[in-house]
Amino acid sequence: MSAALFMFAALGVTMGGFAANPTNGTLSPSNPTLTFTGGPNLISNPTATVELDCVTLPCDQYALTVNVPASYADTHQIKINISWPSPVEDYDLNVSNIGSSGNSPGIPETVIAAATSGSFTVQVVPFLVHGGTYTGTITL
Repeated sequence: MSAALFMFAALGVTMGGFAANPTNGTLSPSNPTLTFTGGPNLISNPTATVELDCVTLPCDQYALTVNVPASYADTHQIKINISWPSPVEDYDLNVSNIGSSGNSPGIPETVIAAATSGSFTVQVVPFLVHGGTYTGTITL
């Protein structure tokens, strides 16, 4: 395989998906844990600038729907966490209308918010990667 063909294939694998696996899920009292994965990630985005747009810069998106009673916000939280096996890789986590996390390499990212119903975009940014994968877990 020529170097150019390999580079094109690698770019297609990294930039072509833009979605976690699975691509979406609904968090509720009857379904209190969601899991998604991504990768392999071959292209880093060291700017961490994507503004919830994974078309121009590499990132993965997961469509999160939260369906809870209104009173849940008083006593429950949503915890969104991503982790990866390689201590030299670094991912960042953005959650629309909730917050973000950008720790040092090897340290998992976590965003916590009051449990309110709505639709959110969970975005995983491959800040500094070397072909690794990540696992996302969302709990109520």
